[in-house]
Amino acid sequence: MPILAKLSPAAWNQPLKVKIFAVVGFLIAMISAFIFVYLPQKLEAQATRNLHDKAASISQMTAFSVGSALYFGDQDAGHEALLGASLNDELVSIVVFDRRDTVFASYGPVAGHGGTSFADAGTTYLLETPIHLLGDRLGTLHTTFSLLELQREVRRARVTVAVISLLVCGIGSILVFSISSVMNAPLRNMLLAVAQIDRGDWWQRAEVRSSDEMGMLAASFNDMVESVQSRTHDLEQEIG
Repeated sequence: MPILAKLSPAAWNQPLKVKIFAVVGFLIAMISAFIFVYLPQKLEAQATRNLHDKAASISQMTAFSVGSALYFGDQDAGHEALLGASLNDELVSIVVFDRRDTVFASYGPVAGHGGTSFADAGTTYLLETPIHLLGDRLGTLHTTFSLLELQREVRRARVTVAVISLLVCGIGSILVFSISSVMNAPLRNMLLAVAQIDRGDWWQRAEVRSSDEMGMLAASFNDMVESVQSRTHDLEQEIG
C-alpha cells in the first residue's frame, strides 16, 4: 500500500493494458532479479561445501595412511602414502610435519602452518589435519587445494543464470503484453461502439468474441443498447 500511495494520479490514468503490463512486468523483473542474485550464491555455497567435504575426506584418509610411516620414521613409506592423494586434480600440495614441525614428507610446494583458510588471493584452500596413531598425536598434515576450477564453474553458472534471467524477463514481458492486449481488445471494442452510438448510430453493437466475463459484458451491453433503442423508438412514436 505505501508503494501504491506514492504513485501519481497520472499513473492511474494510463490505459488498462499499460497498467497490467507495468504491474505484472514489475513482478517478472523482480523474479528474474531474484534468480540472478540467489541461484549463483546458492550454487557457489554448495560447491564450496562440496570442496570442503572432499578436502576433509582426502586429508583424513591421507593422515591415517601416513600415520604408521611417521611413527616409524620411514620417509619412503611416507611419500608413498601421499601418492594416492596426489592423483586428485584439485590438489596443489600436501605436506606432512612431524612433532618438531619439520617436513617429513611432501608433494608439491611446501607451505607453513595456517590452519583452515583461504589463501593466495582466494585461489587455494588450505586444510590442516592432525595425524594420530594409537591416541598419540604424531604430527600435522597440510593439504592445499586449488579453487580455480570451482571459481570457473561459478562464473559459468553466473553466465547461465544471467541468460536464463534475461530470457525469463523477455519472454515474460512478451507474454504479458500479449495477454494484456487480448484482455483489452473487448473493452476497446465496446468503447468504439459507445462512441458510435454517441454519434447517433444506434445500430452499432459490441462484438461478442467469447463466452467468458468479457463476452457476457459485451452481450449485456448490446442488450442494454437494444433496450434503450426500443424505448427511445417508443417515446418517439408516442410524441409523434
